[in-house]
Amino acid sequence: MELNDLSASKCKLESFSNREVVKNKLIHVLSGRFVFVKDFYCEMQGYYDELSNAISRSYNENGGMSESAMEVMAEFIANNYSGVSHQINCILNDRRMYKVGLDKVEFTVDLPKEKFCGLVRYLQSDPDVCVKSYSLPAHKANRIKFLHCIEVTCDVAKVVLHYQPFGRSKEQENRFAKISLNFSGKRKSGLSRIVVLLKHWFGDSYYSALKNAVPTHVEMRVDFNGIHPCMLTFRGNSRGRSKSDYQPRHKRLMESAIVSSQSSKGKKAYFKTSQYAAENNKNMGLIIVSRFEFVAKQYNSNNKGFNGKRRYYSMNQLDCSFFYKNDHGFKFYDMNFLSDPDLGHDDFQWLVLSIVNRGFHMTYVMAQQRIRVVLDRYIVDTSKFMDDITRRFAKSLRNCKNLLCDR
Repeated sequence: MELNDLSASKCKLESFSNREVVKNKLIHVLSGRFVFVKDFYCEMQGYYDELSNAISRSYNENGGMSESAMEVMAEFIANNYSGVSHQINCILNDRRMYKVGLDKVEFTVDLPKEKFCGLVRYLQSDPDVCVKSYSLPAHKANRIKFLHCIEVTCDVAKVVLHYQPFGRSKEQENRFAKISLNFSGKRKSGLSRIVVLLKHWFGDSYYSALKNAVPTHVEMRVDFNGIHPCMLTFRGNSRGRSKSDYQPRHKRLMESAIVSSQSSKGKKAYFKTSQYAAENNKNMGLIIVSRFEFVAKQYNSNNKGFNGKRRYYSMNQLDCSFFYKNDHGFKFYDMNFLSDPDLGHDDFQWLVLSIVNRGFHMTYVMAQQRIRVVLDRYIVDTSKFMDDITRRFAKSLRNCKNLLCDR
């Protein structure tokens, strides 16, 4: 049985007691409201049972990381930081424990204006494709920078085309259209069908326009199983502007901790589990997932070349170095720093509460220099992890380029 089937089930979660489910080709077992990888659970059953209870209690209080909920998580970390460190180390050294891939791609492209007449009717001729076409109100068009929108869906895949530039500055090259898609294995067949339709309709003009297409927003992601983001002890460059937000937003149970959010190559982490909660009658999702994202934004004001003009990249220039080799790197830390003899009782209490309240990045930035010296003794060697995600990112990028560019 697939995890999504379980999440959609109306049965009470207690009915899954002692059940095993397969997710990402790994056997998971149920503990409380959550499932955990069986091998890890059997090794540290007490740790995972307490983790499940702590998160369930904290989110039952008011649906998010309230002050009292944070106290629950802080107490858990204070009592289990060695188990947390062990878990993070296992995750970073077992490629089965995290998923890597390309998430979202947006690029502007000079598709011929006249070809948009009749495009909707052509797409609607495919019985497996749903099409929604509309014009944007002025305030939204001014934000998105295009007047019209076509949404094309096939199965779970979706491609959005915006066209007819609106409200752009004179500095920018006003390409006629923007194409947005979410890329993943589950969506690949549907995406392929939509992209093939677009290639057939635009013909050779599609391929010629693609040569000068500009990727304006690209997201690569790593999903970590079985860990809450406040226990994912990583930090970005201290010079990056940062904020932390574990509170529900827009009445959707989504918590986030954003690092270097203002950079052109920003990174953020958030508690993806709560997306499942909103779809499951506000019960918790079955699997705890924290997501780490590399985000490349083409049109950031800081993204300029030596002559002060905006720097543009083509689709062909997208590679892993585009995401990593910048001033906003990251480091993982071993949470056993909490047992360091150079930290006093007050230091321990402050670190635990701050990590839950602000995330580790802001905790490190706000810490006194003497505490930072202690923390830096516990930087984790992530070379194996980085080599693995680099290879997998590269593969995902190649698949995306092949999908978009192959004839």
